[in-house]
Amino acid sequence: MSAKVIFALDIGGTSIKYGIIDFKYDILFSSSVKTKKEKMIFQIEKLILETKKSYDFDYVAISSAGVVDSNSNKIIYTNSDYRVWTGFDFNIVARNTNTKIAMINDANAAAISELVSKKHDNFVSITLGTGLGVGIVYNGEIFQGKNFLGGEIGNNLAFKNQKEKINEGLSFSRFNKKISQKFKIKSKTPSVYYPKLYKENQDFKVLFNNYASKLAYWSFVIAIILNVDHVYIGGAFSFVDDFLFDKAKDIFISMQDDSPYKISFSKASYKNNAGIIGATYFLKQKFNLA
Repeated sequence: MSAKVIFALDIGGTSIKYGIIDFKYDILFSSSVKTKKEKMIFQIEKLILETKKSYDFDYVAISSAGVVDSNSNKIIYTNSDYRVWTGFDFNIVARNTNTKIAMINDANAAAISELVSKKHDNFVSITLGTGLGVGIVYNGEIFQGKNFLGGEIGNNLAFKNQKEKINEGLSFSRFNKKISQKFKIKSKTPSVYYPKLYKENQDFKVLFNNYASKLAYWSFVIAIILNVDHVYIGGAFSFVDDFLFDKAKDIFISMQDDSPYKISFSKASYKNNAGIIGATYFLKQKFNLA
């Protein structure tokens, strides 16, 4: 195969998504494996070496959970569940696999992926999954902050009662689990049942509208503070039926009534592929690849 391809990985706490992407951001191959928490960095090295047997590539783009120092290619902080990752040095992986590596936080990678379509230059990308991830783009450039903590708000800010952090209140994984238990849904993708539940069950309707209101409120707060033009919503919530997604969108838009703000709101473009697409974009910028 031509060396005009990049090996990209999106490292999450549950799984590692990986694939071969060409310079036009077409995904030629993709797969995933379950994350081995303590041995994650060795998994990455093995995946690179195994994939090199089938594809010729020199560059590896990595999107990862945690606070990532993109200058040193190290994970410098993670939450308590994945504290063992703190200090993982991917320069060692680069040396052992004879590759060049670019690495970025997963929420930032999701944000950067939206630059591929060139629809907006100033926006925030909000990823809803296990927690809340925020990526900020100004003038077509990702904002990582002085200490790579730009956008890391989920663990620090709380809702009005001060008991529930944003990460918890907007965790769509937690919402899905709650709904599955309450309505006895036995499915790995309970959201496929949500449109029917919304139309037929008042209790579900109240719960979903409450979640949509919280999402719209915090999206609006983030957007006006950062003074951006658009908000992208990614992660698991981007897979809900458009009918339900528009509940949050309509609330978000209505909050701009009688205000100077004209901020648009939409689902993320690349959904589950946002991490590997964004990491690839970041790598191409870092190494000036055409």
